[in-house]
Amino acid sequence: MFGADPAAHGGRAKRQIGAVHQSGPFDKTLPAMDNLRIAAAFKGLRRRDVRHEVDDLISAFSLGAKTSQLVFTLSGGELRRLQVIRALPGGPPLLLLDEPSAGLDITGRRQVWTRWPRRCAGCPGRTP
Repeated sequence: MFGADPAAHGGRAKRQIGAVHQSGPFDKTLPAMDNLRIAAAFKGLRRRDVRHEVDDLISAFSLGAKTSQLVFTLSGGELRRLQVIRALPGGPPLLLLDEPSAGLDITGRRQVWTRWPRRCAGCPGRTP
């Protein structure tokens, strides 16, 4: 996958994929930011390497005031935006999207559908 053998180099292969599932794979008893840190670690990304990118995404998706809240206290739309943010760090060349804007209000949908094209602009082989 993108030059990485998943069996031999699982971490490198995982970094090549971003996924937005219909139901969020979150630990609901942890704060939102801790869930993002765990997701980055699963992909083999170090927090210090993606910190600015994650902070920019949190700001772009209007979740800055929510990062210290426990995930179970977030609204459905906030959870969905957190899920979108979770898929993007590291700039994966493959994004798997399972209805990424389902459950979002109009503002959230605009954030999703305007953020992806900007993120993909100028990236070889990527289309919005």
